[in-house]
Amino acid sequence: MRLNIFFPDFGDSILNAAPFLVFAREERKRLGDSVPKPITEATKLFSSIWRGMSVKDKQPYEAAYAKSKLVHIKEQAAYEVALKEFYEKHPLLRPVSPDSQKLAEKKIKKIKREKKPPKLFNRVVQLDPNDTPYGTTYKYYYVLTYLPDLQWCQLVPMTTRGTFPDSGRDKFVLIHENECKELDVSAKACKLVRNARAMRRTQDADKEEWDISDKVFDKKDTSKGFSEERTSASELTSNQ
Repeated sequence: MRLNIFFPDFGDSILNAAPFLVFAREERKRLGDSVPKPITEATKLFSSIWRGMSVKDKQPYEAAYAKSKLVHIKEQAAYEVALKEFYEKHPLLRPVSPDSQKLAEKKIKKIKREKKPPKLFNRVVQLDPNDTPYGTTYKYYYVLTYLPDLQWCQLVPMTTRGTFPDSGRDKFVLIHENECKELDVSAKACKLVRNARAMRRTQDADKEEWDISDKVFDKKDTSKGFSEERTSASELTSNQ
């Protein structure tokens, strides 16, 4: 809500206001407690005295104002130099304009939309060996627990146990919990394996068997921990 502020009319006292303020400050010191308490009444009193003063009487106040103005200009210049040097040493503390702030916020929102973390719960992942020493211990891991807000995962290593008769590929299962091989890692170190299919479709992950192939898969059904296979373009070309 806008406020309507009333400024009393003091005639021509607003002209040459800066020397007048020097005069008013000195008058307050001189008069002390006899100065009217309401600021409007005090200003009326000082402005009426100021209008009745001669040019000669006003000169000391004008000279004092001119002197203080020169001091202010020098101090302002020194301050701007010091501020520039400070921001050069600490660029992250440099304030941004409202337009720049809005542009930065739009870029951040765009990045968040483009880089949403994948849904890792009940999925098969690989670990980046550059981010964790466990990246080369096992080839695949199963995400047993996933906290998106903290970007934290509890992983269970996967090992092979036989092969699938139809494809001849390795059959991946979870390492038994008695071996205590679970890992707590950052979700940023996990790379989602999109070509892993849960073949038994059981609710108990310890009884599940995964078929992990090198073929290309769709991302349609990610909630059940498997994807539907589709033939790659290179396979279509080779079959013709």
